[in-house]
Amino acid sequence: MDFRVYGTAHSHKKGEFAPRLRFDVYFIGYFHTDYIYEENGEMKAGHAGDLMIVPPGQIVYHGAPPEAESGFVNDWMHVGGEDLTALFEKFPLPFLTPIRADSRYLAIAIERIHRERSYRPEGYKEKCDLILTDMIIDIYRAHKAGLGTRVKTQLENIRGEIMRTYMRGWTLEEMARFAGYSPSRFSAVYKQTFGKAPISELIETRIENAKLLLCYSSMHISEVADTVGFSSLYYFSRHFKKLCGISPSEYREKQSPQSL
Repeated sequence: MDFRVYGTAHSHKKGEFAPRLRFDVYFIGYFHTDYIYEENGEMKAGHAGDLMIVPPGQIVYHGAPPEAESGFVNDWMHVGGEDLTALFEKFPLPFLTPIRADSRYLAIAIERIHRERSYRPEGYKEKCDLILTDMIIDIYRAHKAGLGTRVKTQLENIRGEIMRTYMRGWTLEEMARFAGYSPSRFSAVYKQTFGKAPISELIETRIENAKLLLCYSSMHISEVADTVGFSSLYYFSRHFKKLCGISPSEYREKQSPQSL
């Protein structure tokens, strides 16, 4: 697939519109804020949490509503290729109209694609294709199932993605934005559904993975902390001791072959 340009949480100034152009690739965008867009020559209202797909040859034109105090914020990518067209034929999604589905995955897909294209490890092109394919299939499944109206299933998918990417620097605000809630509402609904606060469960997941690294790798403890997503060794050690009763170094020593 032909990845041209992309960006996440891109802030546009008030009065700024996307170029009124017909691109030769697909535009895929997720909107963090309310916006307006053009459809059949008419400007229509879109809302935060919408995903929009514009196929090649169609006009891309969107901006902030006139009443907005600031501009709009979106994640976006321009990508083309016959493989992508074939993928949309197999998993048809609405074009040129808002999709209220599992659109939050776009930012994570862009970040993963950017890492692959920046470092270019072996097989990075194939990996990027797989990342985009996985995202489109997830959005298709969510859209077809009407996932946006099924809160528990929606939260299970959000929880799974957060815990799968536990090493990312998640904050409560980012989780809530990813889920389409305010931070306080997301925290309350998450705890009511799963019995744990989202940040607490994230920390527990990081600690469990850190324990594996302490047992089965020779990484320095500070490297372990960084690998599983803690911003500092102090923060890591404090939470590790709180959950495990001992420090990371004590845990490693107890689990070493000499101590067994």
